[in-house]
Amino acid sequence: MNNSLNVQSSTLNVQRSRCGRIGDRGTIARLVFIRRYLLAGGSTSDHLARMWECSRKTIYRDLHFMRDRLGYDLEFDSSTNNWRLLSAPKPVL
Repeated sequence: MNNSLNVQSSTLNVQRSRCGRIGDRGTIARLVFIRRYLLAGGSTSDHLARMWECSRKTIYRDLHFMRDRLGYDLEFDSSTNNWRLLSAPKPVL
């Protein structure tokens, strides 16, 4: 009985950390996904937030981090609310 409670608690912690701080595994996975999605043609922040079950504000933080800290050339089209990736640095990993 005690083991099942621990498993459930750890599962909840994984779900909560999905939209964690920059540097968390979930955040890194989300940044990689956003990069791939934008390379494939772009997306709205609402769509990305729904896909990752997080807020639009989290997606905005990720996009600004990618632009300001990682050097990605992002473009926002206000007529379609669509983000596009114009160019990206080569991955270091």
